[in-house]
Amino acid sequence: FSEDVLDKYTTSYGGEHSIHTYAWGTGRPQDEFIKGQKVLRVAQHIQTALNNGYTYCRTSLKENVVLKPNTEYTMSVYISKSNVCAKTFFAIYPVLADGSLGTKVCKSDELTVDDISSTFIKLTKTFTTGTESNTYTVRYYNYYRTDLVSNDTSTIMYIYNPMLSEGNKEIPWTPAPEDQQEIVTSTIKHMSKIEQKADSITSTVSSMKIGGGNLLRRTDFDEAR
Repeated sequence: FSEDVLDKYTTSYGGEHSIHTYAWGTGRPQDEFIKGQKVLRVAQHIQTALNNGYTYCRTSLKENVVLKPNTEYTMSVYISKSNVCAKTFFAIYPVLADGSLGTKVCKSDELTVDDISSTFIKLTKTFTTGTESNTYTVRYYNYYRTDLVSNDTSTIMYIYNPMLSEGNKEIPWTPAPEDQQEIVTSTIKHMSKIEQKADSITSTVSSMKIGGGNLLRRTDFDEAR
């Protein structure tokens, strides 16, 4: 995740999302791979949610995902939750022409109060698309606990490395095509600067050779004495 991801997500029902650098949980071997990485933090203040009649908050990409009909896909993501989170999971729905949701095509397993808090757990789900629509939305749900002594706190979940791939096997995360193009463009610009610098150094070395315009030759020294 990067800071510009914030504008690509939307969070509903009183929740808010932000980008955090993972630095907590140091010492747990299972979390070492994510140390120092950017994660999406989704939070909802429980008392405020209760006052407004909300039981959870939800976050999703603003732009829907285009998928092939009657095709198998696999969704995977790392999720961590706080100890006041009752459950969290992801679900995928087709988005119909009028903007409403069609029949849910998949729901992941739930992380609940029985699961370890503040540790990233990978959720993976394979599903098959239908024919209701070719556009889909991936939604992440964050439910708060209702058995707390005080509700003046926030339920939090962290999302890292979501990946949707065709087929029944997950594949390692790769940058989106537009991100890959940005990387290529940046690399080309960097290489161009290196080449320009090299040309400049070559030109400087050439002009400083004995007999060059900015160094005196032996005869010049003789005449100068």
